[in-house]
Amino acid sequence: MNRKERRTLAKSQEKTKKSIAGAKAGEVNSAVENVISRAIKAAQLGALDEAESALLEAEKVAPAHPEIKHQLGMLMARTGRLDQGIAYLTAACHARPSEALYWNNLCAAYMSAGRSVDAADASRKATEIDPNYAMAFYNLGVTLREINRPIEAVAALRRLTELTPGDPAAWNMLGVNLVATGDKIQALDALAKCVTLDGRNVDARINLGRLLLERGDHADALSHFQVATEREPENYRAVLGLGIAAHELGQTNVALRALKRATSIDPRSVDAWVFLAETADRAGEEVTARMATERAVALAGTDARVRALADRVLLGAGRVQIMVGDAPGPKVVGAVPAQASAPVPAPAPAADPAAGLPKLNIIKIN
Repeated sequence: MNRKERRTLAKSQEKTKKSIAGAKAGEVNSAVENVISRAIKAAQLGALDEAESALLEAEKVAPAHPEIKHQLGMLMARTGRLDQGIAYLTAACHARPSEALYWNNLCAAYMSAGRSVDAADASRKATEIDPNYAMAFYNLGVTLREINRPIEAVAALRRLTELTPGDPAAWNMLGVNLVATGDKIQALDALAKCVTLDGRNVDARINLGRLLLERGDHADALSHFQVATEREPENYRAVLGLGIAAHELGQTNVALRALKRATSIDPRSVDAWVFLAETADRAGEEVTARMATERAVALAGTDARVRALADRVLLGAGRVQIMVGDAPGPKVVGAVPAQASAPVPAPAPAADPAAGLPKLNIIKIN
């Protein structure tokens, strides 16, 4: 803070003290409300120190005022002091328990602190107080997905789509959670609705493309992945999806380009290396097929699909066998040495069963 900013803050503090101290008993509430209003405006303009100072002075006069606690909680959370922010917001909720806004913003602070269960409880409380509070239903859907309760998340998100039927993000979130419950038919409908509302939504395009791939609608899947990669050329999920769809359709050149790009974006992706190896093998590109297979083996040599691929591409050429046990990985056999390749990164952690579907852990704050 420079000298000018310190002078401004000092003047603001003095003004706050005088405005409250000079008020008569019946005027204190009005003076406090004026201070809160000025603090909110200061915070909106980025003058967070000035806003906090004003609120702390007001708190001395009206320590039980719910809105002072609410605004201080928001400021503390916004500036990274999450424990203090949560304490103030909790106090505001207890002081005015019927205020849905307070519970919603407490949810946001809990999520920032990684307290997903508490966040879900707070957002649920907000929806119980106000059944038409769309933002609270959005946050409830997010938090329930975070704690792996997709059935409850679907219920919250269905209500959200009733309240905001034109919001594409609501439909995408509903689709993602429907997938998690196993209801892929309705998930397709929800994701298609999202794309209809917003054709530029990359997440929805990718999620819809993945479901269409599973269903065998490779051409439709390809079209969604193409749009996604046009908008985000370095999006790994979009590029990989494009490569897989093209592979399934026999569009070898498109598949090879996409899968090579996918392996450059994420060199630890077993799927990308496996599909690249299979596509290259089918196209007769022996060097690429061998290289991609060796990478897949190094990353996941005990995986059944990788072993089958290696048997066909490497072992079939008298080059490599897969050893399962204490020493997985490619082993040279016979007189012909395996082709040298660049060092391979350590194996990636096991993939989330919902890999590729966005967690969408963006919490909305009023």
